[in-house]
Amino acid sequence: MLGQELLPDSPSPVAVPPGHDGLSRAMKDVLSAESDFVAKFLPLQGMTHLPAGFPAFANWHHGQLGEEVSWEDAAPAYALACLSHAAYGGTFDPSVEWELELQWADLAPLSRLEWPLARRLVMAAWAYLSGDEALPRDLDSAFDDQDEGRSSPRLGLELVPAFVVLRESMAHQPPMHWRTRGQERWLPTDVPALSLAASPALAVLDALALYGFAEEEPRLLVRLAFAPHLLRTLDGSAGDTSPLALARQRRDASHWANQLESVLLQVPSPACPGEFNLLANPRHPDFVRVQRFDARPLQLDRRRHSH
Repeated sequence: MLGQELLPDSPSPVAVPPGHDGLSRAMKDVLSAESDFVAKFLPLQGMTHLPAGFPAFANWHHGQLGEEVSWEDAAPAYALACLSHAAYGGTFDPSVEWELELQWADLAPLSRLEWPLARRLVMAAWAYLSGDEALPRDLDSAFDDQDEGRSSPRLGLELVPAFVVLRESMAHQPPMHWRTRGQERWLPTDVPALSLAASPALAVLDALALYGFAEEEPRLLVRLAFAPHLLRTLDGSAGDTSPLALARQRRDASHWANQLESVLLQVPSPACPGEFNLLANPRHPDFVRVQRFDARPLQLDRRRHSH
């Protein structure tokens, strides 16, 4: 679903709050800038739309930046990301980055952010709009101080994505009311938890393995994201599937859940070696910081029900 059309207008005379209206205003401000570069990469200004879900992403991502970055300074970066992603067709390469930096220089009256910080906002927004699990490392070498052994993909530079397949009726409820399967491998049945996946492919595989094709209600692939510090990793070797190792992991997972050690716990996927599930603890006080983004219909071929 697409939002209302955005038409060029004069810059906003007053500050606007986060959300759909504030981001729409910021996009109009960017479109109104007298810039050769902005005019070049936005030849169809009146046909630019605000994608559904993007205001929620921008609002949440801005909240992760801290009080030193105001919404008034951040909003033009998110607006530039949304507009340029559509204009460039979602293809990011060094030449695109160079043009974005020049465009940002022309937008200086709209924001006090220097390009290195604005770039992080733009790239995180591009990753969200593209549905990418991570940004190409060679395009972000200036900030690339991340562990090469990290197993969970990152959404942009600040967020960790997670995925789950839910019935349509459940997907529209708050995450606190969701119910999943798969967490019983790690936790007692009386311990509330959600089983998420670190990749969309694993989320679909889990859904097929745990639910099959029997239910007629449509399924949705739901994307979430959270700050990295909300996640910890279950100790132990992912390749050790012996009963003793599993018993120790179950003990550690139960301790994690009961002691509210973190919002999420990364555990090895039993369905796909090398992949990871994420257990989410809805009893943790920071569970509300796990943000639900978009939900996409999952097309299942029910002719294979008998296989």
